[in-house]
Amino acid sequence: CTLVVITSVDFKQGKLEQQLRDVEALKLEDDTAALKEETQEDVHQDSPAQEKCVQTPTHTAPSPAPSTYDMLRSVTARRDYLLAVAIQTIAYSGMIAVMAITPVAMSDIGYSFDKATLAVEMHLVGMFSPSVITSYLIDLVGGSILLLVGFVIMMFGSLLFLANDSVAIFTTSIALVGIGWNWAFVPTSGAAVNMFRGPTKVVAMAFNDTVMLTMVAVVTAFGGLFYSAIGWHAFVISYFVYFLFGLSLGVVWFFMVRTGLPSETAGTAKKTPPTIQRLDLPAPMSVDFEMEDMHAAEPDDSIV
Repeated sequence: CTLVVITSVDFKQGKLEQQLRDVEALKLEDDTAALKEETQEDVHQDSPAQEKCVQTPTHTAPSPAPSTYDMLRSVTARRDYLLAVAIQTIAYSGMIAVMAITPVAMSDIGYSFDKATLAVEMHLVGMFSPSVITSYLIDLVGGSILLLVGFVIMMFGSLLFLANDSVAIFTTSIALVGIGWNWAFVPTSGAAVNMFRGPTKVVAMAFNDTVMLTMVAVVTAFGGLFYSAIGWHAFVISYFVYFLFGLSLGVVWFFMVRTGLPSETAGTAKKTPPTIQRLDLPAPMSVDFEMEDMHAAEPDDSIV
């Protein structure tokens, strides 16, 4: 019985010592956390400027993107852009009008559908085949000069219709109008694209195509009435004058380029990377806590 009692007392004494150690450890952790909080509050109160440096920098919200209306206003405020749109519109609508009415005129003269189709086919070849060398010619002589050449060729093709009513004249004339369209249209359309970047570029192209294709729809819808009212020869003379007006705008474009048109370099300008400013923050302050060794309390002899 004595051995059992001694063993039971020793077990209870060990358990009590373990509980005391757990209590002291928890108390030590609470005191350490409280001491750290007090030290940080003292540091922040003593140096408020340093607190701003230590805190995580906040980023300002980005400015809202401009609306479509604002971008459209900025696009239409550029005279060089509006000039490019006008040149494209004249070249495209004039070419479409001549292409649409030429088969009708050949049919009225008495030519078959196959011969009228041949003239239109040669016109399409003239429209797109020069694209193989158009970019090379722009690099060689410049887009402003090439568009002048294009309008001159379109004017010559319009006058060539007046030579006679043979199939060869019809085919050659309408093919020349197609070649002239390519060289008058491509340089100005490329310049209009290069004037803007980002979302504004999309708005600029939308406005450009809307104006141009609206004019194309008008001349196509009313071209038949116009031809029926004035006849074939007067029709091609009227479009000769129309191309002459486009040539005059091309001359204005030429001198704008020679005097330093901003759009000539806007598309190829290199983007300068944004400068990143380095923010040097002071090193965070370290606080050393010196702890005294905590020893477990001696068991009370009264327990024994």
